[in-house]
Amino acid sequence: MFPISLEDRVKSAELIIEAEVMSDSVFATSSPYMIHTAYRLRIIGVMKGNASGLISMVVEGGRLGDRALVTRPTLQQEIGSRGIFFLKKSHIGFTPY
Repeated sequence: MFPISLEDRVKSAELIIEAEVMSDSVFATSSPYMIHTAYRLRIIGVMKGNASGLISMVVEGGRLGDRALVTRPTLQQEIGSRGIFFLKKSHIGFTPY
């Protein structure tokens, strides 16, 4: 793992938004060991790309019942927190870049 410069993040992100975290949900995928957390984001402003309203941002990791998956580095958000998100589209939704 190596740091990515802000310039490279801006170039590579498909969507850059300011958003508020409205909710989260944790789910397992078809792999018995993979857990994801989906954050529902309310878009406040768009700096790159096209989006409006609510979108989902999905990250690896989370706690589901008595199982947990911890990844490093990780992005853990609190409901009601705001931030600038650099996102890429994937097969499971938008993911942080």
